[in-house]
Amino acid sequence: MSGCPASGKTHKAKELLNHWEDCKYVSRDDVRFSLLKDSDSYFNKEKEVWRKYIAEIQEGISNHKNTIADATHLHWPSRSKLLNALHGLDKIDVNIYYFHPSLETCLQRNALREGRARVPEDVLKNMYKSFTNPTFDPYNYHIIGEMVND
Repeated sequence: MSGCPASGKTHKAKELLNHWEDCKYVSRDDVRFSLLKDSDSYFNKEKEVWRKYIAEIQEGISNHKNTIADATHLHWPSRSKLLNALHGLDKIDVNIYYFHPSLETCLQRNALREGRARVPEDVLKNMYKSFTNPTFDPYNYHIIGEMVND
């Protein structure tokens, strides 16, 4: 999955879960929130979050399951960081579902979120500006057309 917060990534991922048998869903937010205490800052355990996120994705790949990696993966550096951390990519198909609705839509959806799930508006705006559409770059993967959900 690739897109800004509140762009529709998790919604689409859960739709895919209903259609694919034997699928593993890995959400970086779920990993993060399982590790943080209420008093922790959002990025307090980032290294541990990253290690667990990668380990869970790798487990799905190793067990030959369709595996959904649900996080923003906003631009080539963040997508390549994920792909470079995984093993066995030469033996699997990688599909990128990307989402780029309007900033207004993301802000409206984000406003409906509660607690840590709500991204500060200025942060969301900066993330939106940094998003780049996926390209094939050096990896051989499939890009699933732009999912605009305005």
